[in-house]
Order: sequence, then C-alpha cells, then structure tokens
Amino acid sequence: MEHIDLNDEGTKAFDAVNAWIADAKAGEYGFIRAAHVAFTQFHKGNRDPLAKLLTVASGKKAKRIRLVEGNKLVYLAPLKRLCQHILPHVKAKYNAGSDFGVAWTVDKSANTPVNEAALDTLSQYASLDRDEAISPFSKTFKEAFPAIKSEAPAKTEEMKRAEAQAKVAKFVEKMAEEYGFGPFVLKHMIDAKTQNEEPAH
Repeated sequence: MEHIDLNDEGTKAFDAVNAWIADAKAGEYGFIRAAHVAFTQFHKGNRDPLAKLLTVASGKKAKRIRLVEGNKLVYLAPLKRLCQHILPHVKAKYNAGSDFGVAWTVDKSANTPVNEAALDTLSQYASLDRDEAISPFSKTFKEAFPAIKSEAPAKTEEMKRAEAQAKVAKFVEKMAEEYGFGPFVLKHMIDAKTQNEEPAH
C-alpha cells in the first residue's frame, strides 16, 4: 500500500481552501466597489456600467456581453436591493438587443432618479479597507438596504368577478365531467353560481 503523508496532504488541502476563501472575500469586496462605481456613473449619466453589472449578474446575454446564459450570480439579490434604494424612480428591463442588455425607464415626475443618501451609504462601504469591508450578504448590508416588497395593485370588482367565474367554471366543469352534464346545463349552472357569488352593491 502506498504511503501517504497525511500532514503534507492536509497542508495542501488547506492551501486550496484558504485560496478559495481569499477569492470569495475578494469577490465580495470587489462587488461593493464595482456597484459603487456603476451607480456613481449612472448618476453622472453613464448607464452602461450598471447595465452590464445587472445583465451579467442575471446570467443574460447582450450585444456586447457573451456568457453562459442562465447562470445567475449570487450578487443579483444584493444588486436588486441597491437598485431599489439608490434608483427608486428607475425601472430596468432586460433587452437582449441593446449593447449591455438593459432598457431604462425613468419616472419623469421625479426630481432626480438617484437617491443620493443611499448612494452615499454605498460610497462609505466602498471606501472601507479590505480588512474592514462588509459583505453584501451581511446583516449590516441588509439593514442598510432592506428588501422592499412591491405592493400588488388593488383588485377591481371586475377582476374579482372574473376570478370568481373562473373558479366556478373549473368546479362545474369537473362536476359535468363526473356526472355527464350537457353544455347547456353546464352554462346555466356557471351563470347561476356566479350570480350568487357576485359582491353586493
């Protein structure tokens, strides 16, 4: 049996692990700095760096971006948080036909598309030394840029009625299939049931 020096093997294993840890920390530190530069450039009118960052993090292709499509990066979630806070009046939509994959829509009613206070917070994190740098997955980052849940639009009476009709239709179709109702009986049952479920005015 071949003699294996476990101490030597263990040292090599730690070399590999430590190298990966160093790279991971460098990646997180680099993301904060790259995001800061991209948002700062956006504020100055150059939207391309942020578009590229968003497209690559989303695992998408564009005219000037070539990658394995579908491989989202873990940095997409913190990047979305930053967009919500720093660009509250801006919407980004994927557009494969553009140079860097993003079509921007800015709310014209907003005085400025950029929340400078949020950008300043990101600037402070980007200016930290590598040893002091925060992770974009840390509690500190999430507290500074909490996720903002978008509210679903209120349902109109017409929307509620349509949902009720679809629900009843599905139930009655199942009953008709089971008991052999004809189409006219089925329609009558749907109409009668839906009228009973319509909200009172």
